[in-house]
Amino acid sequence: MRALSSSLLVLLALAGCSDLGSVPYDGLSAVTQKSSYAVNETITFIISNDGSQGVFLACCCVDAAFYIDRYENGRWAQTGTNGIPCLRACPSVSIILSPQTRFVGSTNLQEQGMYRFRFPYGFSFAQDMAREVPSNEFSVR
Repeated sequence: MRALSSSLLVLLALAGCSDLGSVPYDGLSAVTQKSSYAVNETITFIISNDGSQGVFLACCCVDAAFYIDRYENGRWAQTGTNGIPCLRACPSVSIILSPQTRFVGSTNLQEQGMYRFRFPYGFSFAQDMAREVPSNEFSVR
């Protein structure tokens, strides 16, 4: 019993120190409309908030800001961004995604490969957009 109590305390302590910014919000999801695209084809993505709490998506003007990752050598590597540099110029701009709503955006990619997007978000207007929700994997051929 004492060993179980000690183990439980260690787990609770570790949970308290975990980086919540790396854990996607359970009610938030990001998907592309298809799993495969041609080079330079429009890639439409949908960010859905199926939760009960509103979220603030990082954006540049009216478009969602996001990271572009490519699967290379057995791991994901950031290969680009869309609107992220804009966040430094106007950090107070964000898209409010109320509960049970979604945001639809699009982009295109010029190189073949396996990709995913990562969308920064927060739970308040003033909060740093340290959390991210990744999209599904998709290919560009």
